[in-house]
Amino acid sequence: MHMDGSTVLPWSVQDYLETKRMIFPRFYFLSNTELLDIIANSRNPESLQPHLAKCFENIKRLLLWKQEIGPPAVIMLISAEGECLLLPKYGPVVNVPKLARSCCHTGPVCQPAFGVCFLIFVSQGVEDWSYQTFSVWVVSHPGQVVLTVSQIMFSNDCIRSFASSRSREELEKVRAGLTGQLEEISELVALGCGNARTKAVLGALLTLYVHCRDVVGHLLLKGVFSADDFEWTRHLQYQWNEKQQLCYVSQGDASFTYGYEYLGCTPRLVLTPLTNRCQLTLTGALLLNLGGCPSGPTGTGKTESVKDL
Repeated sequence: MHMDGSTVLPWSVQDYLETKRMIFPRFYFLSNTELLDIIANSRNPESLQPHLAKCFENIKRLLLWKQEIGPPAVIMLISAEGECLLLPKYGPVVNVPKLARSCCHTGPVCQPAFGVCFLIFVSQGVEDWSYQTFSVWVVSHPGQVVLTVSQIMFSNDCIRSFASSRSREELEKVRAGLTGQLEEISELVALGCGNARTKAVLGALLTLYVHCRDVVGHLLLKGVFSADDFEWTRHLQYQWNEKQQLCYVSQGDASFTYGYEYLGCTPRLVLTPLTNRCQLTLTGALLLNLGGCPSGPTGTGKTESVKDL
């Protein structure tokens, strides 16, 4: 036994646990005792609940549905902020015992299943953008969907402006539209619409839209009217592929598929030129299968910037 009271496991057991962590790397966030508890109770649906917060970014609890025939299934994700994400009725149903056994024996099925569920929400948000007023759309979807789809639409508007014969006039319209949306969000906040989670989403959206407005202002100031110009490609862009029904995130020469990991209603950091340069460096490193390590004084947002990216 170690001085801190933890039990020393035989090498054979530690090697066994290492194979499980190699199958599902999120198990590296768990101690040996916690991982053994999951393996020993892999047929008990509730055994996963205490460990969810360590394995997933912001899934605090799963609401289980005990079916008349068959094992329990997940019907809702609950975040640390209390946001409830009801899984689509006709989407993939996560079989909880199979989830636990799969993680422990044959590889995880939970992340793909949850990812597909969240992809459905993003797709619905993109579809509803054209049919709902902005003030209604903002409060009708999960917070992360609102932030993601709003950035997709901003990139679409800018690229559409570049393709126009009157690019400057179209970009001016994009900036005017962003200003109008900022005013609508400010009014919703001032009126106290929604609960605390809705206010958190509106605050994060304000931060993003202020950055988008600044980007458009910079493009107009520099006279940039081409989608291939570095002054535009150096910014992080979200693009929706209608044919594949997938979201792609690109910056510079790098392009990645959006991760679709549920993050809840967390606030967003203010985006500065330094933030953009850090993101550009890190995405370029990821494109080359390299890593990065931001350095600087404590409390300046290094860790949160990387997590946000």
